[in-house]
Amino acid sequence: MRTQKTSNKPKISTRPFYQWKETDDGRYQAWFAVPGLVAEPVRENGKVRLFDTPHAAEFAALKAIYKILTARSVKTSKPDKVRRMTSGEFAAALSEADITATHFAELYGAQVARVLKWIDGVEDIPHAAHVFVRLMARQENYEEALQVTRRAQQQAKEAQNGSADA
Repeated sequence: MRTQKTSNKPKISTRPFYQWKETDDGRYQAWFAVPGLVAEPVRENGKVRLFDTPHAAEFAALKAIYKILTARSVKTSKPDKVRRMTSGEFAAALSEADITATHFAELYGAQVARVLKWIDGVEDIPHAAHVFVRLMARQENYEEALQVTRRAQQQAKEAQNGSADA
């Protein structure tokens, strides 16, 4: 998997994920995630919803994943000459490229919050991001992007150190 080492931050999912967990009172929680997001329980009115059976919990988690992957994007730009990638397509492309939303943001040069908005369907996905995520599926493209990014990061660090010394 192509991820950056992180500290004790919650693990970002690279694949669709769902499961149920039994609680102390014998009921069940439904947990889910899609690529780019951290696993979370199914909620209703802001509270974690509990289910009477594992089957009901699992079904609720699958419904939550379906809702995210089929969310419609909010149009934030002018009419396009190309079809925009949907949030579900983008999440699937990240998974196919085996790259997290955080690492994609680093390589692409975008804020992580912006990439998560694309996954959530809150903002349109730029065509350039569509092209970039497809290119990242090829190992040689990923390695080149990683090298370019590392060089740029090193140059920025050196420039900061140079200005701090002056």
